[in-house]
Amino acid sequence: MKAPTLLAIGFSACCCPLLTLADNSQTKELETAQNRKEDALIRSMLNQDWDKQSFSFPKIILASSKKKVIPIDQGNPTHTAILKAIQEATQRTIRDLNQTPLKQIKRINEVSRLAEDILCKHLNAQKSLQCCIPLNSQGHAQRSGYPDLWITHTGQNGKTTHIYLDPKLYQRDSETSTLRTFYFKPRSSTLKVQHHAIHLLLGIQHNGNQGSWHFEHGTLCDLSELKVRFKAEFQASNRDIYRKPAIIQRSDD
Repeated sequence: MKAPTLLAIGFSACCCPLLTLADNSQTKELETAQNRKEDALIRSMLNQDWDKQSFSFPKIILASSKKKVIPIDQGNPTHTAILKAIQEATQRTIRDLNQTPLKQIKRINEVSRLAEDILCKHLNAQKSLQCCIPLNSQGHAQRSGYPDLWITHTGQNGKTTHIYLDPKLYQRDSETSTLRTFYFKPRSSTLKVQHHAIHLLLGIQHNGNQGSWHFEHGTLCDLSELKVRFKAEFQASNRDIYRKPAIIQRSDD
């Protein structure tokens, strides 16, 4: 009875190196297949010429959030009431921007955040509107990313209409510029579009005089008409760059 046991043990011991070799071979085959797939994906991305194509913004919103972009209907009394309320809030915002020390701030990007807060205050002063920072898909208020403001209009019949408003400050004579000024990154974890809604962009024009800004007028745009382009780029963070396998030398402090 002992001999078969010894033979079985010996056979098992002999098989272990063979199994290890087989496992290594399968691992290399998987790595090769993954590398080929990655190479094919990169080539496919590079051949798409994404920056030369345009896409419907409402379709991008629908595909990423399953929420519809509602076009403005000038014949809809609710929509006209919303537009009137936003116009009044915009006029008061421009007045405040021109009458406060904010106009002396050197960088226009710093003014943008403050202008957004002032606009939200004046929107909330409208009886039919409630304005706040949008909630993301996790239920948290999030300032970064599109859209900047979430407005809820409540009609006399109690019906609510949602509006997403993205305020922008732009320099006079730059309306025909081709530089990118509007961005939307549809990440599921931070997506801020949670309702079927009207999507508007409010551009507030300034004179371009750094440190002596003068804000002139507002231009409201219906984003249901917007066509966007897709920018594909390869990126890395400092954590990706400054890691031990990549660092080959450090100079003395």
